[in-house]
Amino acid sequence: MSQPPTETTHKVIDLLNQALKKEQDIKILFYSDEYLCSSDRYLAILGKAKCYLSQNINISHILSSTDKQIKVIPLNDSAPIRKRARKIGRPIDELLWQLAFKLSSGRLINGCRAEDIVHLAQWPNFTRVARTPNALKIAALLAARPIHLDIAARLLTVPVEEVYQFYSAAHMAGYTTQLSKQNGIAKTEMQRPADNETGVMKRLMDKLTNS
Repeated sequence: MSQPPTETTHKVIDLLNQALKKEQDIKILFYSDEYLCSSDRYLAILGKAKCYLSQNINISHILSSTDKQIKVIPLNDSAPIRKRARKIGRPIDELLWQLAFKLSSGRLINGCRAEDIVHLAQWPNFTRVARTPNALKIAALLAARPIHLDIAARLLTVPVEEVYQFYSAAHMAGYTTQLSKQNGIAKTEMQRPADNETGVMKRLMDKLTNS
């Protein structure tokens, strides 16, 4: 049975998306009872450059932080951390993937629906982000053509929760395009391969399931 989307998001994810949309450069400071010196525990986000830099903070700590433990300050053009982030920072889509992957835990996050028909437009850098045991198979299938999530799970004989977690992370990172009934496109039109594609899909599935 398809699972409903989680009702949970996180303030940091909202801040990241806002910084990207408005091309803002910000520094997110994290407070805690154990780590009072928030200036040494932070995320630096460069919205226009689409990169980030972190210090003394990991994904679990970020997602466990409450709104009261987070402070946001703008970065001006002369801030040294901006130059450092541009030099050694990582692409911000990797951070978004990691946050959504952890937040999902096998459920669809906000913005993702069980009825979505999904196409993977960009492969994740699996050497840099978390992945499920069958992530490569899921990625190959979703990249081959748009497909319904439940059908992907059945074709690959993997738990649908694993497909949901992959999709949640890929969606948040901006790697997917999604279609649904609400877009006016019938599922059957997108799910059923054309006659001349059947052989290609069969060979792909044989390769994926046997790998």
